[in-house]
Order: sequence, then structure tokens, then C-alpha cells
Amino acid sequence: MSYQLILNCYLHFQVWDIDTGSCLHIATDHSGSVRCLIPLNDGEMFASGGQEICVWNKEGKLLHKYNRSVNLVPVIALLSITNNRIVAASEKQLEVYSVKYEGTSSAEISFERNLGPHREPIQSLVTISDKMFCSGSIDGMIIVWSAKLKPTHSINSIPDYKGNSKLFPYSVQHVFCAENRYIFAAIGAGFCIYDVETRRFVVKKTVAHYSKILHMDLVCNGLYLATCSEDGSLRLWGRKPEVRSPMTELRSPIIHKNFSPMERFFGESILQIGSSESTKSPELLGECLGHSGAVQMFVDFGADGLITCGGDGVMIAWKNHEHEEMKRCIRVLELKLDANCTL
Repeated sequence: MSYQLILNCYLHFQVWDIDTGSCLHIATDHSGSVRCLIPLNDGEMFASGGQEICVWNKEGKLLHKYNRSVNLVPVIALLSITNNRIVAASEKQLEVYSVKYEGTSSAEISFERNLGPHREPIQSLVTISDKMFCSGSIDGMIIVWSAKLKPTHSINSIPDYKGNSKLFPYSVQHVFCAENRYIFAAIGAGFCIYDVETRRFVVKKTVAHYSKILHMDLVCNGLYLATCSEDGSLRLWGRKPEVRSPMTELRSPIIHKNFSPMERFFGESILQIGSSESTKSPELLGECLGHSGAVQMFVDFGADGLITCGGDGVMIAWKNHEHEEMKRCIRVLELKLDANCTL
């Protein structure tokens, strides 16, 4: 049986069977709102964060609850790391917990220690690899941590980070990682790509939107980097495309399936990307406008396109024009072949 976890901010979450679309369980054992969920123990369990941290089995049964102090700010992000540990982000602090498992029916959480704090509240907490993870805060700083819970180095330290009226214009709004070494970070109205192995920026674009970027990811199998913003737009970034007809594309001997998303995005091998000393500058390839408020997030559907959701309460599906044109050409060829065979 397959499960999907739906997070709800009103003191509960729901467990769904994605095959039948039926709700299997509604968990209401939290004493506060549920802010985040992460899988544990190879997907047999999961943890939830809020004012307390809880471990559940995949059916939604509470296995253990760790009651944090009521004086602490609720946890906004959780991260599972090596050695059965959980890192929790609360205000400026990272808290480390250990989890003991007894098969798939029992678990126990215990507090281990706090890590060195950020200057300002933490917004993002993501895994880079089995050996590293990183945290980003509203002062623009990103700290890279080792699996041994030691800070290795920091990125983008800005002295005057509060800006006018304390609007924090360099806030780290969203972070994701690729190839176990590249950090993609939305910083204020711009974005950057940082290589943790060479400790240098591959891309650094300070102005990409009119307002802060809220979410970003590689889409269309890595062909584009999509960024969505408070300004109500979603923008697509990448290499300037070659002028090619759909029929030329169909006859092309180049096979893109074996390329990683990073290689498709830059048009270079991972070795070339890592060895290049120059900073790259992706071009603005397109813009999707349709929301009357901030575009808060999007979901990628590969070559078929993506879906955006905004503060206006609207969800919009966007199709990949080139992909649709190619599918039409393939369909026309199939119909012609069928007609010739019939004759």
C-alpha cells in the first residue's frame, strides 16, 4: 500500500492512500500546529515538528513525543542526518536530537545538543550529501555543516544585512542542492549556485526579480532553472537556445536522457562545470504571468510543464510549448506511417 502525508497547519495532519484517494488516518496528537514532516527509518516512520517533535509510524500512530520547552520557538524545519540524528531549526538555533529505533514499531527521541546559532532566524535547512548539510537565515548567510556537526565554512556573510526599515533584503528564502555538491540558494531578489567542493560561486545573480524569490528548482528535466517571486511572476533561466525546428530536433543524434539535470542546465559535463574558473550567467528565457499575487511555489512535471500556486488562491498549469510541438510532429508522422501502411 502507498501513502501520502498531507501537512495541515490546524493541529493535525492526514495520512492518505494515493492509490484509492481515501483518507486512512487523521492524527491529532500534537498540542500545537504541525510545521514540517520528514521520513525516518527508510520510510517506515516519519517525524513531525512544531512546539514538540514526534515520531510516527507510516499509518499515523504516535510512537514517541519529545516535549520541548514552552519558551522555545516552534520548529520550522527538520532534517534527518547520519547516525540516527535529527536536526531541527528553531528561530536562530539548530537543535540536534538522536532517535533510537526498535524495528518499525518503537522509537524514542532524546535531545543531544545545540549547534552554534545564526545571527538571525533560520529559513532553510537542507541536505547536501551524506557528509554535509547547510542552513540559511534571513541575514543572507548560509552555513555548511559536516555530518560530525561542525561548521566547515559560511557563505555570503553581509555586514549591513537588515537594510532599510529592517526588511532583510538579502534573506535566504529557499535552498536546494544538486549532485551532492552544488547549493542553489534564493537570496533576496536574486539567486546563486555555490560549489562546496571548490568553495566558489558558479553563478551569482543579485537581481533576478522585482521582489524576493520564494521558491526555485530545476524544471523540465534540468533544461531550465525556475524561480518564483513575490512580484507575481515565474521566470525561466538557462542557456540561450539554438534555433532548431521540431523536425531537426527529432533527427538529432544527441541523446539527453543520460545527462544529469546540472549538465542539461549548463550544457557542460560535471567535470567541466567543476573545473571552470569563470562565473556563469544564465539568461532569462521566459516569464510566466497569470497570478494576481505572490507565486509561492511550483511543482515540476518534467517535460510536460509545471503547476504554480499563488497567494491569490489560484493554481495554474503551464505547458512546455516546445515539447507539445514535438509531440504533435511525432503524432503527424505516426498518422502518415499508418496511412501509408493502409495503402
